[in-house]
Amino acid sequence: MAAALNQDFTMFQGDVATIEFTVKDEAGVVINITGADITWALSRKLKVPFLVTKSVGSGVTIVNGPAGRADVALVLADTNALEGDFEHELVVNGQTVSSGVITIKASTIK
Repeated sequence: MAAALNQDFTMFQGDVATIEFTVKDEAGVVINITGADITWALSRKLKVPFLVTKSVGSGVTIVNGPAGRADVALVLADTNALEGDFEHELVVNGQTVSSGVITIKASTIK
């Protein structure tokens, strides 16, 4: 599997968000992820302890396994107390398939 690097985006504290992923190999061909072990984590510079972790059945949903599609669901509690730049990484069957930076901006309303 090839890692999709620089998967960066910005959101606000406490926002509910769905991060969509399509897993592909080095040639850009979609990989069937049906039944795959998938973990997503958010941290400061990918250091343990992770601030947020998700796995299949707990925030990660395989939307269409044959099409390589998985979603990560973020809820208010995941980012409500966070502000700044954070690194995120998606691992499928022990291999990193996506990583990038999430910028979480302060919310003046929430």
